Amino acid sequence: MGAKLTTTKQLMGKRVVGGKRGKRIGKVRRFVFHPSEKRCIGLLVKRPDAALMFHRKDLFVALDGFHVNDEGDLVVHDDSEATERGAIKALGVNRS
Repeated sequence: MGAKLTTTKQLMGKRVVGGKRGKRIGKVRRFVFHPSEKRCIGLLVKRPDAALMFHRKDLFVALDGFHVNDEGDLVVHDDSEATERGAIKALGVNRS
């Protein structure tokens, strides 16, 4: 039959890792949908507080900017179009 689809419910709360050594970035917090179309374009990753005191901003990751490894963690790609401004520009979506 067809490929098995992944739902937002399955990804919510999953651990997100990245970098060369697979360093922990955070956990999936929310999903971002296109402003005028009915499709998901990315997700927000809740980053841990620095020194357990200072709040850090959430990280935007494009839907095609990660893959799932064997342990079930989301691995963010190292290219500039995977996260934040590079991903927003590649998707052609206005931030405001």
